[in-house]
Amino acid sequence: MRSEGAVSLRRARREDLAAVAALHRLSLFDAMPDMPRLHTLQETVRFYEEVVSPRAEIWLAVDGDADEESLVGFIAFRPGWVEQLYVDPAHQGRGVGSRLLARAMNGAESLRLWTFVRNLPARRFYAARGFEVERTTDGADNEEGEPDILFCWRRSSHQSR
Repeated sequence: MRSEGAVSLRRARREDLAAVAALHRLSLFDAMPDMPRLHTLQETVRFYEEVVSPRAEIWLAVDGDADEESLVGFIAFRPGWVEQLYVDPAHQGRGVGSRLLARAMNGAESLRLWTFVRNLPARRFYAARGFEVERTTDGADNEEGEPDILFCWRRSSHQSR
């Protein structure tokens, strides 16, 4: 196993999106095994190709070198929003998610993101990084029908840029 220092960040390319979609599903269903599986892997790939990628920057956390790298996490963000943040369950708790989130926070004055109420590890992760609950919903507006939380982070005047 490589040391965590071998993990590097890079921008995603179109050919990375199938691996991004697969990691999205792996991480989501690991965190919430009984989450309804509403979409196939191919539909999730299409979602990243047609919806996420055109409007957001996608950054990858990869382990290894350019010849033999493996995806261990990714973040998709746009001004003011984190669209997606997933880390391979085998790499959670090693700073990968923190590095990805720091990439989105760099230069931002504020960020918002949604997570499911029952995803306690995600809720703890964001709260530990200064995100606060802005509002909660009963899930009526998401396709999973799951209660969710809108988190918000704002750069304070004492935080460095």
